[in-house]
Amino acid sequence: MEDFQVRQLDRKGYEILELLGTGATSEVFCVSEKKTGFRYACKISRQTGLLELEAELMHCMRHPVYPKEKDFWIGQGYAFLVMEYIEGSSLKEYLEAQGKLCFGETMRIMLALTEGLAYLQEQSPWMVYKDLKPANIMIARTGEVRLLDLGAAGVKSGWRIGTPGYSAPELLRKKDAASCASDVYSLGILMYRMLTGKIPSPGHGGMRNLHRVRMYRWDVPFGIKLILERCVRQKPGERIPDARTLYFLLSDYYEAGCLGLLGLELRAFFHRKWNKQLIFEKNIYKKRS
Repeated sequence: MEDFQVRQLDRKGYEILELLGTGATSEVFCVSEKKTGFRYACKISRQTGLLELEAELMHCMRHPVYPKEKDFWIGQGYAFLVMEYIEGSSLKEYLEAQGKLCFGETMRIMLALTEGLAYLQEQSPWMVYKDLKPANIMIARTGEVRLLDLGAAGVKSGWRIGTPGYSAPELLRKKDAASCASDVYSLGILMYRMLTGKIPSPGHGGMRNLHRVRMYRWDVPFGIKLILERCVRQKPGERIPDARTLYFLLSDYYEAGCLGLLGLELRAFFHRKWNKQLIFEKNIYKKRS
């Protein structure tokens, strides 16, 4: 860190404790507020416009999955964003230590993420997260799932954003191609990674060996395999359309319990043609709401 950055933080009443991580355009530090002793995360970047957009988004977010913004300013060509500090480990570190997760823990994380992304997609105007990956997901010491780095969501057009392996193919090929289905693709890849410990190989339908989820994981219901297949289709129009629909589909399995799973498995068997099934599901949930 440069001396003038230390001085900027000192003037605002913060003391640097440690470096938390670095990215392509920013660095994140753990800082302490001198007046209260409370810890915060401070993101510093030369991309002042992008970080200002992220600060504005964080200020508007009213969902527990997103950290709260505390302070923002620009000084000497750098932007400083002070936000809630989350004690815990990133999902990337969690997976590197555990290899893969049990079905119940995977579903708990997926439901928290899909609900949080549904909230983002339902804003006016709607937004897409665009860069979902394990490094951007925190598992707090309390067990809560938190989603960091809203920077990509604030980018409107003219940028290619994403992480190969997790981002939808249209985001890596084209500009201005983001949709709610782009986040659904990343959610599908993320769920596969948590269940198997691997990132799937590209192939027909987006996953060449998706059947291995079922082969090696006896605890993964057949319906989850169908949901995965639908999440990672190459064409956005063939995927589950948005995070809210995916949340409803996943919550059926999570809440049903052992006896309920039998009925859900049978329902999945009799609705193999997903176009008909999605219409069926969406009509049900419209009536519920």
